[in-house]
Amino acid sequence: MIRKAFFWLTAGVVLVQLQVVSFAQPLFTAQAMLDAARAKEAKGNHREAIQGYQAVLKRFPSGEYHAVAVQQIAMIQAAELKDLYTAAGTYGEIVSQYPNENPSITYSAATQLITLAGQLNKPELSFAAYKAMLSVCKGSSNRSGMHAGLISYYISQKNESLIRQQIEEMFRECRREPNFRGNVEAVIGQLMSSPELKPLGEEVRKRLDSLPTDADPDAAASKEYQDLVAAKDYAAAIAKAEALAKTSPQGYYTPSVLQNAQSLAENQLKDMNKARDLCRLWALSMRGEDEGNNLAAALSAWVRACSTLKDAAGAREAAEYALAKFPNCTATDDVLLTAAKVK
Repeated sequence: MIRKAFFWLTAGVVLVQLQVVSFAQPLFTAQAMLDAARAKEAKGNHREAIQGYQAVLKRFPSGEYHAVAVQQIAMIQAAELKDLYTAAGTYGEIVSQYPNENPSITYSAATQLITLAGQLNKPELSFAAYKAMLSVCKGSSNRSGMHAGLISYYISQKNESLIRQQIEEMFRECRREPNFRGNVEAVIGQLMSSPELKPLGEEVRKRLDSLPTDADPDAAASKEYQDLVAAKDYAAAIAKAEALAKTSPQGYYTPSVLQNAQSLAENQLKDMNKARDLCRLWALSMRGEDEGNNLAAALSAWVRACSTLKDAAGAREAAEYALAKFPNCTATDDVLLTAAKVK
């Protein structure tokens, strides 16, 4: 509905305001229902709280509010009712629905499912969790850790073919990640502890040692940026962030540096135009969804900055980029709605 409203607005159709109003009402209802269930939970009425969350599930059979309600039910089942098997099934419901739900919720549910897998001695649960993480967190800077989780499962199954396949994918995709070497070392340790798989462990060790050990220039640039911030040389820090965005537009360190830099521009330099430009670079630096929901934060920050400056052209660029690149992102509809209001 929002996407139609956005394009109607660009065509000059006034009825977009009616579309916005009709969209807002069900969201208000969902939030009110969640708040009521949380109030019962806060009072210790856990089973009544579950009933409240289940009412949300019935009213909203899919989408973000559905995922939040399922997550809350699982948390109560595990932490308060100590029903670990049921909680594992509920977390599994969230995991099975990727990539249609909020990535941070999926990641959180998968993390809890991994913990329960250990407690229940059910490694197949951790396998499903790591698969979900890899599927939904395309922009994570620790995908090597997710690959390592799958490899650990394959090691427990003594499946050398799948172990090799996952290691190959891990090396191909993640070798520049900050935590790559540490995660590979953990895999090597598991392989070396198995007599049958020790030769493979030695093979992976040789492959890791053969990789270049030169210092990552992006890591060095990030450290220089942090030093400038610590010295309160904010203008120089922002210039360093812009330089990093130019040399490594989607590097592993670039998004966090730009996220911090746009805050400096807005709050320290009071330069909203610079903040808008840095928000744009931050959004463009995101490779995809991650476990921290930072893609949604970046897209939202970009369009909000344009809205503050009444930059209609910039808001339209943000909306078109979000719709073209990340149509399923939880923030995309909000970006379109905000852009539609900027004149």
